Amino acid sequence: MTTRQIEPGTLADFERPGGRTRTQRACCAATRIGSADEREIIGVSFWASQELCQAWRSSGPEARRREAMATYVLGEEERFYRGRELHVPEH
Repeated sequence: MTTRQIEPGTLADFERPGGRTRTQRACCAATRIGSADEREIIGVSFWASQELCQAWRSSGPEARRREAMATYVLGEEERFYRGRELHVPEH
């Protein structure tokens, strides 16, 4: 999961292809939360292993994606969480 703080007024540009993009190896989603100025973006990716995630993070396409986003990003925090899918019991 990645949380980014972006420059005020840059959300539309950030969300263009070349800014925030989806990768071929991960299902990513980003949304605006919190303040009315839409400056915090949360991205969630799902990976089969931490090793595959790290391999993507060190790849050329990911480096180019991050370079395209850099002009909009004020701060960024990444975390890797181990998880599992939860099923809601039927009643």
